[in-house]
Amino acid sequence: KERRNRLGHLLACDYAEHALPRFEKKYPMDSRPRQAIESARQYANGKATVAELKWQTQRLQAMLEGTTETREE
Repeated sequence: KERRNRLGHLLACDYAEHALPRFEKKYPMDSRPRQAIESARQYANGKATVAELKWQTQRLQAMLEGTTETREE
């Protein structure tokens, strides 16, 4: 099950990367989506913590909400 979850996370990263060129063309200075995907990939490979992944997720959420703030937990 753990291997299947890992592969699912990596596949999601691959799919998300396919959308990056469109986003980066419109917002070339915003690296948050690319950083979040990389963090998710590192997490799936056991090289990032849940806290790191959560922080990147919060950064993306702030972007979607039009803010720059992230919450510390």
